[in-house]
Amino acid sequence: NGKNVLFAQYFTPMERYHDEKVVQAHILQSFKLLNEVDDFVEEMRRYQFLDLAEFQYPVSWSLRALPIRSIDRMKVELLNTATLEDDIGKKRVRLDGQMEINLVSIFASDTLEDEFERFRKDLSEKGMNLGEIIEDRNDLLLGGDSFDFVDTQVYAITDQKSSSREHELWLTIMASGEYYYFISLFTPSRNQDYFLWARNTETYKLVTSQVKPTKNTLLP
Repeated sequence: NGKNVLFAQYFTPMERYHDEKVVQAHILQSFKLLNEVDDFVEEMRRYQFLDLAEFQYPVSWSLRALPIRSIDRMKVELLNTATLEDDIGKKRVRLDGQMEINLVSIFASDTLEDEFERFRKDLSEKGMNLGEIIEDRNDLLLGGDSFDFVDTQVYAITDQKSSSREHELWLTIMASGEYYYFISLFTPSRNQDYFLWARNTETYKLVTSQVKPTKNTLLP
């Protein structure tokens, strides 16, 4: 709730789980906040795609903006990294999650399906193969009234560089005015590292909800 974390637990002995599981679920599902605070957990920074669109992101993630060579295609990356130190003091950086925000002009692609295939091909060239859909997340209310179309899917993904770890790719495709928005998250899977997955996906939802086109990109 804002910058505070509230943690609810219901313990029951294993031998009583089947007798109490319905009550347990009911009680936890009834947990609610009486005084919600509309605030971010951490400090946020703002990034603008020229005067076309903007979004906010948490300072704990690093932003890498690629050079804008054309307003037809623009991309920004957000990186969640951790610095590790071994026994002899040597440090290395581990990538724990990565987001990409792509803006694509509707005039630069024939159809949305063509653009999705281009996205899939780009992943393949990076050594990642898009697998089956794990879940449909169109229950996420993202973008508000600014977008004409919003679709979110979660895919299993194979990283050829790290075959020992399971990964997921979250992909939200939105359309507004003259642009498609492709927002993706590459994260260790929920089975691999649940708490890292939870932090990554919640940040993804937050960042995606903050993506907004500027008024001059909206079609009448």
